[in-house]
Amino acid sequence: MFLFCAGMILLLLRLFGEIGLYLYVAVAVIAGNVQVLKAVQFSFYSSPVALGTIIFASIFLASDILTEYYGKKKAQRAVWLGFWAALLINGYMLITLAMRPLSVFSEGVLMRYIDSHEAMAVLFLPAPAIFFASLISYVISQFSDIYIFQAVKRITHEKWLWLRGNLAAFLSSILDNVVFSLLAWVILTSTPVDSHTLIYTYILGTLAFRMLASITNTPFLYWAKWCLPRKSDQ
Repeated sequence: MFLFCAGMILLLLRLFGEIGLYLYVAVAVIAGNVQVLKAVQFSFYSSPVALGTIIFASIFLASDILTEYYGKKKAQRAVWLGFWAALLINGYMLITLAMRPLSVFSEGVLMRYIDSHEAMAVLFLPAPAIFFASLISYVISQFSDIYIFQAVKRITHEKWLWLRGNLAAFLSSILDNVVFSLLAWVILTSTPVDSHTLIYTYILGTLAFRMLASITNTPFLYWAKWCLPRKSDQ
């Protein structure tokens, strides 16, 4: 998942420049919000881990590349494009689900439409709390990442790209995990999870993966310079 995300970021950057990263951020926000509904068990960690971690961590990489090579305003534009992409897809799906499905007595080929409706309902009907929590934590953490990245860049006189990339992603990831987990699993839900599950499954359970992704993102942040479209290609 990490190699796919990072590889697509560099490929879209090479093919389309900043527009490619806008596309990646918008799609990644939507995909991450769907993927977070699934949890898996790893042999090296006792508690279940909610997915979506790598996809959301990759958005920080895209944001940092935009900030570094295109400027803060372009990175902020990507944040808002991701925000509106999430609003659009959920608006589409809620309107779709509000339309009356076929009768359960339908037979043959029509049954697939009933199955499709139920699958959409599983993905999008339980999502309001997760959706709003994700949007709020996404905007807060992404703008924090851009601000921290720029601040460290200014303090270090534009040196140590690895430091500003990792520090911004690390602090923003902690903020994102805490805000999202509290909102989605405690504040905005009718069945709050217990403190152990909140801390070890949703906050700490994914934080280690995000830190690892942040560190591994570093070479891709440098390689992005060589993937920038040539002026002759623009």
